Amino acid sequence: MMLSPRLFLRWLVSFAGYPLGGLLVMPLTIDGVASALAGGVLAGAVLGAVQWVAGRPLGLPRSWVPATAAGMGLGSGLAALLVGTAPELSRLVAFGAVAGAVTGTAQAVTLARRPVLVAGWAAAVAAAWAAGWAVTTSIGVDVEHGYVVFGSSGALVATLLLGLALPVLLPAAPAAAPAPARVEA
Repeated sequence: MMLSPRLFLRWLVSFAGYPLGGLLVMPLTIDGVASALAGGVLAGAVLGAVQWVAGRPLGLPRSWVPATAAGMGLGSGLAALLVGTAPELSRLVAFGAVAGAVTGTAQAVTLARRPVLVAGWAAAVAAAWAAGWAVTTSIGVDVEHGYVVFGSSGALVATLLLGLALPVLLPAAPAAAPAPARVEA
């Protein structure tokens, strides 16, 4: 199963949520659990809003926005606690995997229609965010600043990967309910 080209292109626009969220929290240096949590909530609110706008035709509920903010905040805080915030490739990839897993779980829970897919979406977001950090770190972005989210190149990779996962893991947009049949007496 694949997204229609129109829906896939619409989803690709959501990549802008990562750098926009990152710009919002750029004054913060993510150097511990508290700053990771705060930065994650703020960047996650922006990312969630942009993804929700792009994903509305896919049936993403409005609750996607606060779920993404909470998930990214908790996930970034947990990642900072578990792997630290040192700007090394292996740590940033692990940071992305942990933050992505928590964020993906929070997002998927909003899709109560198919709760069995929560683990699949969480794994997809974890893998996509790990890949995003790997790309950003590998191309020479100054990760020493301590960003809460990867750069535009990583955002494009993560968005492409999640766009490929969407039709498999997330429910299709709800179909319009048919009009009730008229019963003649």
